[in-house]
Amino acid sequence: MNIDIVDIQKKYEKNFNDYEKFANFLKERLNYLFLINNFTPAKFETRVKSIKSFIKKVEKKYPKYKDPFHDITDIIGLRIITYYNTEIDDVIKILKDNFEIDYENSSDKENLLDYDKMGYISVHYVCKFCDNNNSFPYKFEVQIRSLLQHVWASIDHKLRYKTYIEIPKQIKRKLFRLSALLEVADSEFTSIKEEIEMLEKFYENKFDNKKYNLRIDISSINYYLKYNNDRIKNIAKNFNIERFKSFESAKLDNLERKLLHFLLKTNRHFIYDLDDFLNIIESNQSLIADLLDNEIIKKLSIMINSSCSFLIAFIILIDLEIDRVKKILNLTETQLLKILKLRETLNSLKCRDIVIKK
Repeated sequence: MNIDIVDIQKKYEKNFNDYEKFANFLKERLNYLFLINNFTPAKFETRVKSIKSFIKKVEKKYPKYKDPFHDITDIIGLRIITYYNTEIDDVIKILKDNFEIDYENSSDKENLLDYDKMGYISVHYVCKFCDNNNSFPYKFEVQIRSLLQHVWASIDHKLRYKTYIEIPKQIKRKLFRLSALLEVADSEFTSIKEEIEMLEKFYENKFDNKKYNLRIDISSINYYLKYNNDRIKNIAKNFNIERFKSFESAKLDNLERKLLHFLLKTNRHFIYDLDDFLNIIESNQSLIADLLDNEIIKKLSIMINSSCSFLIAFIILIDLEIDRVKKILNLTETQLLKILKLRETLNSLKCRDIVIKK
């Protein structure tokens, strides 16, 4: 064998730190590219081929690799796992837009199995990073899979390649049947994602244009709160309520069902009913503050830390049975009379508005 393994090993050991530095650089670079392209991988990892693995590949493929440091393209490897199979195309576009592609050593998604075959579809891109300031001499290989493809490939590798036995055909057939099922599941997950996105666009269009003729449900409430979060936060500030979570953080409290319960209980069945209620509070902030004392506001503020809890608290204050309000807020008789006075005043204003509109 005309190959100096010792010399190759020494050279690889000498280069190893540079390989690791480049792998770390690539990880940072790709994370940045993912961020600006609004892509979130299910998993992203880098690795440098171990010395043992590199030497083993050189020996196994000899004399194919005359210059192993140039010819072996996966010394530095990246694995990008996507949630959906359609996102593989998004990753490929990011690679093509930002790196030089060695197409001769890459396998594209278009090289699919025949229609009557089953198995793992491999997507590998061999790339090189170049810009105006730097040109790194190392190529690297990017492996791209969907999460379900990754599950199948990992288990298949563990079962078939980590054993000394020859796997019988009927067992191989079982493995490939599973790959077909996972391929169907991959497509179904993508289809479900697209249906959800269509629903999101429907709600976004409605709320962008303030078309509030939507039935009250969890989805419509969530979008109303999202689109009116800053508005409600500003109203709350005028009542000296400063403790206010961000919309995304408050959503974790799962108060939307409680708000839904109170809205339906108070005969509000459409989003425009909810918006009318908020308009009443917004238009009469000074009146509400004047008719209630600071102690009542303080008791309300304990209940409020988000736009959702704000609406719940004010529905309780303005619309809930007075005995329940007294119990929930632990009110004195004097405070109870103030709330009754507030309700009477707001009702008269509502009635007057109805007459004016007519």
